[in-house]
Amino acid sequence: MTDLEYDRLTEDLASLEHDTGLVLSGSPTQKVSGEILESLAEVRHTKPMLSAGKTKSIEDLIRFAAGRAVLLSWKMDGLTLVLRYEYGKLKQAITRGREGIIGEDVTHTVRTFRNVPLTIPTKESFEVRGEGVISWESFHRINASLEESYTLEAVGEVFPEAKYQRCTVHLYRNVFSVTPRSKVKLVAKMLKAIHAQEIKKAAREKAKAVVEELRSMKLKEAAKKVEDGIEETLTYCDFPSEHWTRIRTNNVIERLNREIRRRTRVVGSFPDGNSALMLVCARLRHVAGTQWGNKKYMNMKHLEAAVEDASIAG
Repeated sequence: MTDLEYDRLTEDLASLEHDTGLVLSGSPTQKVSGEILESLAEVRHTKPMLSAGKTKSIEDLIRFAAGRAVLLSWKMDGLTLVLRYEYGKLKQAITRGREGIIGEDVTHTVRTFRNVPLTIPTKESFEVRGEGVISWESFHRINASLEESYTLEAVGEVFPEAKYQRCTVHLYRNVFSVTPRSKVKLVAKMLKAIHAQEIKKAAREKAKAVVEELRSMKLKEAAKKVEDGIEETLTYCDFPSEHWTRIRTNNVIERLNREIRRRTRVVGSFPDGNSALMLVCARLRHVAGTQWGNKKYMNMKHLEAAVEDASIAG
């Protein structure tokens, strides 16, 4: 598209926005950028944001509707938000916050959301309550970008003999992010077959076969991700087979993270970073001092035997 064509379309869009009174935050006519704030202002909700009751019963939903027209959708688990509009413009965006009573002003961030109307064709003041979410594609892309090499370099400096094992599930998710939904189940079976092999050599050969098969299915990006990342997921093969299912994923770390998230979500909003850190540290201390800290995740006798065998062979 030439600059002239783009300018004409932008002018047409601006005219349409003016006529309808509706302007989306993702519109190219809006020059909106995010900003980093030192702190977020607290805002009291006009009405408490109570959590909805949970049910798996269709009959419960019918009774809740009480004969009224309702709209059902998939449950979205994201950032609960309140959007306040006054005189046809977005006035404020607020998080749920502490117990749904006092939230935080995140207007500066919500203005960058693609589909949030900055202006609307009505002057009446009202609020919209919902969830701020991102797509699975964006979620996987962000996760992939967080796998920084400097983390591995730091580990290597402190533990020079340590080996890096990439989580197999994370590799699968990265591959799924560039795989059509209709083929995800088939690709998942192919990937699992790689890590079902009994030795590393067989796993490498299976990986090569999977890469070729993906290319024949015209899934070049998926094939590239498997080819580039598969070796990092096979480190577990160098350890006793009894440990394989334990060390080829990040389940043990993610279980601990889930426990921390469960506690911090109860609070919702912390007055500062130190208070959040105190809660997390207290929970970690509890984990280390109770049954969590006494549970045996792996039987180290297998590893000790492998080390002893290696020293004898050496």
